Amino acid sequence: MDSNSFVKEFALLVLKHLDADVDEKQDLESVRKNGYAIRGMENPSFEVCLEAVKQNGYAIRAIKDPNIELCLEAVRQNGFSIEYINNPSIEVCLEAVRQNGFSLRYIKNPTIKVCLEAVKQDPDVIQFVKDPSPEICLEAVKRDGDTLQFIDEPTIEMCLEAVKQNPDVIQFVKDPSPEICLEAVKRDGDTLQFIDEPTNEMCLEAVKQNAFSIYHIDNPSPEVCLEALRKNGNVIHFIDISIVKHIIVSVLE
Repeated sequence: MDSNSFVKEFALLVLKHLDADVDEKQDLESVRKNGYAIRGMENPSFEVCLEAVKQNGYAIRAIKDPNIELCLEAVRQNGFSIEYINNPSIEVCLEAVRQNGFSLRYIKNPTIKVCLEAVKQDPDVIQFVKDPSPEICLEAVKRDGDTLQFIDEPTIEMCLEAVKQNPDVIQFVKDPSPEICLEAVKRDGDTLQFIDEPTNEMCLEAVKQNAFSIYHIDNPSPEVCLEALRKNGNVIHFIDISIVKHIIVSVLE
């Protein structure tokens, strides 16, 4: 090969490489603005693919045979993108539900660990967990007591934790134990209205928390009335005058 031919061939190779660099930079700029731009690219580089899913997790749909790194970046950006990943690994599943618990709906046969992480991210997800374990149920009600309504036959412990998080949940508890009832009224006296035949102790705890909860008590004892009055004198309007007289006499004596 003469020197002129060598120089010409070398120059063509350099130009080709430079053109490739320019195309790569343009592609990177495009996907950084809009990850979906990758759909119009032929044989995008790994770096371009990576930038695309970082910008929009759903861009994984346009990538042929993405490796685990690309899948992880996609679900970190948008957990729902796992819907378009074939046979995602446990690691990918975990990252997806950590980003959005409801992405659990797109995972076939999720493990207990994956379900637990999903519930930690969003307790309401428990309604989509098939036969949730006691651990998963407890995690859900500790984070959002309202999720108790999605649990079949909850244990006393689950009900208690749910009421601790949200006392109003007691209205969803079938035959609540005295312990659960007391926990509810101690946190919100108005929950007394959801308790059938509350004990004097429950009534007393309710008015300690909220004097006006006496409104929900039929025939409150003098002790309960006095405690309510100590908290707020305006509740006198809800107390039978005969009890008020009895309290006055007791005090004077």
